[in-house]
Parts: sequence; C-alpha cells; structure tokens
Amino acid sequence: MSDNDIDILALSETWLDEDHHIRLPHGRQIIRQDLTNHSGGVAIILRSHGQTHVVQELCYQTKTLEVLTIMVSAKLRLLISVVHRHSKASITNMDTLSELLSTMTTTGHRLFLLGDLNCDVLKAAQGVETTRLLSTLYQLHLSQLIQNPTRTTPISSTCADLVTTNARRYVSSCGVINHGASDHDDIFFIIKIRYMKKMSSEDLIIGLSIPDWYGVLNTDDASVAAEHFSEIMQRMINFHAPQREVQLNSVDSSPWLSNEICGRLRRHDLWNIRAQRTKHDLHWDLYCGLRNSIRNDIRNANKSYNGDRFSLTVSGREKWKVLDELLESKTRQINNLGPSANKLNTFFANTCTAHPDMTNASDLLPNTILDRFERQVRA
Repeated sequence: MSDNDIDILALSETWLDEDHHIRLPHGRQIIRQDLTNHSGGVAIILRSHGQTHVVQELCYQTKTLEVLTIMVSAKLRLLISVVHRHSKASITNMDTLSELLSTMTTTGHRLFLLGDLNCDVLKAAQGVETTRLLSTLYQLHLSQLIQNPTRTTPISSTCADLVTTNARRYVSSCGVINHGASDHDDIFFIIKIRYMKKMSSEDLIIGLSIPDWYGVLNTDDASVAAEHFSEIMQRMINFHAPQREVQLNSVDSSPWLSNEICGRLRRHDLWNIRAQRTKHDLHWDLYCGLRNSIRNDIRNANKSYNGDRFSLTVSGREKWKVLDELLESKTRQINNLGPSANKLNTFFANTCTAHPDMTNASDLLPNTILDRFERQVRA
C-alpha cells in the first residue's frame, strides 16, 4: 500500500478471527468484521486519521451476507462499503442488500459498494438473484463499473466481483487486475475528489472577470447560454480547485520476497495468461502447481524473515519492538465498558474476600482463578 500510495483497500473473505493479527505499514489502520461460525469475514485497510468511523446502521452480518460500511470523511461525504454474499445465499439476502443500498443512497453521500456478490452480471441467462440486483441498481440510479471477468477457470469466466456507485462521474478509471494469487482477480477504481480547502475565493472572483461572457449574456437560446456558462465555470473551477486522484486498490510491500520468488511470480503470471488464452488442461495444471508452490515459498520466506529479525535483535527493548510490530493488535470498537468493569470489580472483590492475607495479588492468583475471570468477562 505504501509503495503504490493506496488510500483504501477493501477485503472480502478474510477468514480472520480474534486470534489473527495483521502487521500493517506505518500510518495504516484496519477495520475488521471477523468471521463467525460460517461467514468468511470482511475488512477495510486505510490511512490512519481521526475522520474515519464505522457506520453501524449500514453494517450487517449473517452466515450468508456480510456488509461493512465506513465513512471516510464527513467533508468528502464518502461512504465505502465492502460486501461478501455467499454463493449459496437465498433471495432473502438479496432483499436485505437491496434495503441496505436504499438506505445508503438516502444519506446523500458518495457511495462506493464493492466486493464479491456472487452474481454473474455477464451471464446471458441471468439468475433470479442477479436480475433482482440489477433491478435494484436501476431503481436506485446506481452504476455497476466492472465489465470484465473477475474469475476465470478452464470452463467458465464470470464477473461476480462488482463496484456499485452513485457517483459515476467522479470515477476516472476502473478495471480488473489479474494477479494469479487467488482464483478471484482484484478489482480497482480511481476517483477524483475536488478539494476546495485551499481555493481562494478572491482569486476565483478575479478569474471569473477575465473570460468573455458575451455568449452567455447575448443569446436568446437558453441551451446555448447554459452551455457557455457551464464551460466557463468548469474551466475556472478546474484551475482554482483542481481535482485529486485517489486510487482504491493495493499491493503491499513484502521485504521477504526474494528475487528468485519474484522471478517465479512473473512466470506464474505468464502461465496464468497462457492458460486463460488456450483453456488447455495441461496449462491450467502447470499454472495451479506453480501457484501452490509459490504460496508455500512465500509463507516460509515470511516466517524465516520475521524469525531472523527476532533472533538477530540483541537488546530486550528491540525484541519487544519487533514483537509489537508482528503482533500488533487489531483496532476494536468498545461501545460499552460498563458490564466488563462491573464484572472486574466483582471478581476482585470476591477474590480479596476469599484471600484476606494476600500481599501481592499478581503473585498469588492461581491460573484457575485467572481462567475463571477471563470466562466471566467474556460472558
């Protein structure tokens, strides 16, 4: 993300739970909606700043549908929502998603909903769920940006990873990135956001006095006047408040990747392209074998790299610093500390009553008591 100056990365099917920790580059934060008994989990990684918050009323999670929505900035009026809909989900989940989309569009914000909806919009004979989704998008005046296959196999090509927005005019480009690390390709889009903070109103007024307004003021055709007016205003605003491009995609820097692994990754990409072009079983087998081998090598290289970092560190302070980076805790939202605090007070009050001669609780508390306290807090 740092190497490519990426602002926001949305992930679906993360398969993360509370025992998994993610090491992020400096200045990044992660907002997670972890997996449950059957769901896969979704997450959003973005630049750390205080203007981002989770919109709880626009989030949803069941075993067949997951939606995580954040507001990036109140000033930008930008909603980012990542969704994962299970392939075996019923039409009821599509009704729920339609209701969420309807609520999102009424906020008046720029909405970008993206993720794996498991609705193939390229299929000629579309199913009930896909038809319902496209009908909802049409009714809510939403645009679906991705038009190329996002998952290709020897026998099929589907487009089920979608980007839906009510702000199509802010999108400068979008598409699919074939990386080969997964059976689903990445989808991306670049948006242009106009920043008015540094614009000088005085300079804009002076600039508006320069153009020739004759075509606006001296015509009886309202359409011609409106066209000239829009052209002049657009030119002046673009000059005094230029738009800034923001790309929503990511490639994370991985220092453990050796030149040998990078070379194999390039060969892996070539075999992927060849297999998609020829549809030959032998090419698919070679590609899949190379993909699985590279995955294992990357995993082992990651373990070796981080193990060497820890073992080569001499001082205890530096070792703890490395551990903090490797085991960086995920960001959690704490809505109400009252119940946990009350259980904490009750537990220690009961403990002190049972052990009145305790001089140092940290030395005398047995593991069974600590385990009982942990169970009480979780309950």
